[in-house]
Amino acid sequence: MADVTIRDVARLSGYSIKTVSRVLNKQPTVAKEIREKVEAVIAKLDYQPNVWARSLRSSRSHLLALFSYDLTIPYVSRIQLAATSVCREAGYHLMSEIVPDSERSLARAVKEMIAAIHLDGAILVPPASDNLVLMKALSEASLPFVRISPSKHLENGSYVYIDDFRIAHDITCYLIGLGHQDIAFVGGPELHAAASQRRNGFEAAMRENALPIPEDWIVRGEFDVKSGMQAGQALFSRRKRPTAVVGSNDETAIGVMAAAYSWGATIPRDVSIVGIDDAPIASSFWPSLTTIRQPITDLGRVATEILIAEIETASEHRIEKLDCEIVVRESAGPPRPRPWKSGLRKA
Repeated sequence: MADVTIRDVARLSGYSIKTVSRVLNKQPTVAKEIREKVEAVIAKLDYQPNVWARSLRSSRSHLLALFSYDLTIPYVSRIQLAATSVCREAGYHLMSEIVPDSERSLARAVKEMIAAIHLDGAILVPPASDNLVLMKALSEASLPFVRISPSKHLENGSYVYIDDFRIAHDITCYLIGLGHQDIAFVGGPELHAAASQRRNGFEAAMRENALPIPEDWIVRGEFDVKSGMQAGQALFSRRKRPTAVVGSNDETAIGVMAAAYSWGATIPRDVSIVGIDDAPIASSFWPSLTTIRQPITDLGRVATEILIAEIETASEHRIEKLDCEIVVRESAGPPRPRPWKSGLRKA
């Protein structure tokens, strides 16, 4: 069999990829009869588990690249970990690349990388998933790629996504259901399409419920704690304060919570604060953050599975939408009968 993969071994042996991987790694927890059967299939198929050895037998390197603008962002790190796990099980390796700011240097860098390192495919993490220069360079090299949460050029290949408009809409409606009418929103960076989609979802929920949206209650953030704190300071320094705030992601919401504390507020008695994503920080901060869970790990996992399937079976392009759910914790509750006292000043 040409270009045998670990999936072929798993299918013929009747065991999972994880079990085959354990046999290959000589883990002692595998039962003797299972090990013998898997090893017999490996021998029959002449399967070469070493990625570089396999590259000598075929035109594939079993090397994938993950393209991102910033690998330090928790969102990107979680996608990277999930993609790495899938790669290991399938006999691939994953390398991570920072996308250059300049479009000219980006096109050159991608071409030089492909010339120097024989990649089999690429995963594009937002906002790189909307970068047309990057997609063009990959397409010109006939390199398959899968995008995560793109917002435009949707005709370009496979992608996996969640509905950013809907999740912001739903978490806002949750606050409205608690009785809140004076709700503010802290957005994200303009470069991220998800930021504008989440703002649109917030505004749609407010309009549907005939609630006002004061212009100065929509504040831009950067998807991080620092900008959330700055936005919260701006919101809470005003004479009329919101009874609830939607952060466009969890880090932003945590920053708003910190700002609220600096003004002597109690959460959620004085102000309710919610986020989006269900990042690890959401459950470790106090009070724990009510948020809407975005399946970030699944985004990385599914994108990698789709990419490997396209590489190995030349399968058709796929579009996968993943579901989200509200996670109710302690940071949101009904509004107070009376708003914050107008004389409250920063602690």
